[in-house]
Amino acid sequence: MGPRPCDPHRMQAVPLGFELAEADDPRGVLDLRGDHLHLQLAVHGVTAALVWWYDGGSTGRYFAWTHALDEAAAHIAALERPLLGPADPRPLAVQAAAWLACLRPGRYALAWSAGGGGDPDITRGPSPGACCWYGDDGRLVETQPESRIDPAQVDRCAATIAAGERSAIVTLGLWDNGDRFLLDGHHRLRAYARLGLAPPELTIVRLDPPPIDRTDARATLREIQRGNRDLTDWVIREFLAPS
Repeated sequence: MGPRPCDPHRMQAVPLGFELAEADDPRGVLDLRGDHLHLQLAVHGVTAALVWWYDGGSTGRYFAWTHALDEAAAHIAALERPLLGPADPRPLAVQAAAWLACLRPGRYALAWSAGGGGDPDITRGPSPGACCWYGDDGRLVETQPESRIDPAQVDRCAATIAAGERSAIVTLGLWDNGDRFLLDGHHRLRAYARLGLAPPELTIVRLDPPPIDRTDARATLREIQRGNRDLTDWVIREFLAPS
């Protein structure tokens, strides 16, 4: 079946520059759930990553991940995906077909934007793990571990960018949550940062996310907590608190 533009009669108002698309391939393996305080990314129905505000959304966020995020990263890396760029005149649903096909069925909004530049906001270590950060701005959260970054590939990306190529990074998030996952472009992002350039970014936003699975999230966080004592009972209660 594959992704297609949404029926205009079902479209909801979105900011200028976004295009609506619908993914209906039941083989899609990446499922993003959540709300304005929580993100829950799953692969094949298994929680891969959790991002949430704590202390009522006014202090900071936690990022916790499992071995399933490694599986998600490997699945993404195996995609035969084109090097996207904003100069492509085709509808975004067509340009992003490979990405939409790996997502669970639902309604999405897509847009090109100038990335914020700089190094990745939130990097991660080996799985499973957790980290926290402070600040109110939305952050770009990596799905690949730092150990999988190949300096030689960053060098090659930097050379092609310096020669004029402007291939994009791809991110996934929710409409009312400022944080987003970096799906593709971990090496390119570092190359753009080295050159002091902001990368073009294809932003994919899920418009109809299901609520987080709190039972699964609790079990996932307890499992991570066994090897990471910084993930305290209080922090876990903050995640499970009603939105």
